[in-house]
Amino acid sequence: FKHAIPLDEESSEDYTMLVPVFGNPDVLSNLDFLQKYKGNVLLVLNTTNERMMLFAQRMEGEGWKVHRTNFLEVKPRVSRLVQAGLEAVTTTYVMRLDADTTSPEDPGRAIRSLEKSKADYASAKVLVNDPHSLAEHLQATEYSMAMLARHFRPWMTSGACLMAKTAALKAILDVHTHWWTGEDVEQGIIAKHYKMRVVHIDFHAYTDAPSTFKALFRQR
Repeated sequence: FKHAIPLDEESSEDYTMLVPVFGNPDVLSNLDFLQKYKGNVLLVLNTTNERMMLFAQRMEGEGWKVHRTNFLEVKPRVSRLVQAGLEAVTTTYVMRLDADTTSPEDPGRAIRSLEKSKADYASAKVLVNDPHSLAEHLQATEYSMAMLARHFRPWMTSGACLMAKTAALKAILDVHTHWWTGEDVEQGIIAKHYKMRVVHIDFHAYTDAPSTFKALFRQR
């Protein structure tokens, strides 16, 4: 009987779209989408190799807000990058977005919905971007079904897109294990455990999915 909170007609500017990137700048495939909201975007770049350092310099030169981190692991924990990036956030709300995730909708409307709901933490509808292969179509169906369950289990968040009060996400990550498997869902579980108000907002985010069964197996 629970419903997703619809997007508000108004758009908020009191948010930071936090995008963690490490290893290779080529993974940042949603730059055209981010360009539309450039003033709200914070790129959290793990600058431990020359390509990432040069990329950080280039982004800063083009007027992007960049927060540099220096986690020495080959594949650092994304939750650690997000936690580090939050130290540079000055807005009331934050949206975590993966580097391959886009939306046809205005993120500010989703944040305005979160403001009006007086919630601390929110999931969004994460769907497969432009499926072509059989593996992608199967995942698109799986994602669509899973997102309906978010209506009554909103704490089942996906790292591809989630929203929160900045203070709430900081508190969550302060007690997070930073274990890489299911680290995004762990955030929602912590929010639920501490009795934060958690909702599901009907904001549609589209992310890339493995195009072959071999790639899908490797991801899973």
